[in-house]
Amino acid sequence: MEKGSILSLISGIIVLVGTFFLTWFTVGLADASGIGLIKNLSDYFTNAAIVAALWGVPTFVIYIVGACYILFLASGVLILIGVKSRALAIIGSLMPIAMTMAILFGSLDMPADIINYVGVFLDTGGIIPGIIPYTLEIGPSGTLSMATVALGTYVMLVGGIIGFISGFFKRD
Repeated sequence: MEKGSILSLISGIIVLVGTFFLTWFTVGLADASGIGLIKNLSDYFTNAAIVAALWGVPTFVIYIVGACYILFLASGVLILIGVKSRALAIIGSLMPIAMTMAILFGSLDMPADIINYVGVFLDTGGIIPGIIPYTLEIGPSGTLSMATVALGTYVMLVGGIIGFISGFFKRD
């Protein structure tokens, strides 16, 4: 295997672990993770008009954002497929990088009403409460949004960066 394939494989595993087994951030007693997103995504589409009114945007925007969330959930798999395709490694790595940047800036209270936008990620139960997704709050924490960034955000960022870099190396 060439460097690009190996890095893509490592990156895909890291992104999948960060997405589904670790918490990205916490708001009160709720944890945000890929598990919460999977649980809440159908409500997001069925109540698109309500969410759109809350956000102050047309309803079709909610469907576009929902499609991006689905692409984000698949990004770890896209990076794994990137073992053979450089383009998929790069495309798959952009979503975790974008999501982690949004989480980090959102935790710094940009925008202040971030809770309206992140409700789709929140879950109070998890698969095994207290174990999966694993929560380790390591900051930063916002004062207005009351969100605290957790380990999963940084793990996804590292995985996304490695995946992006892998796209510039040769494959088999």
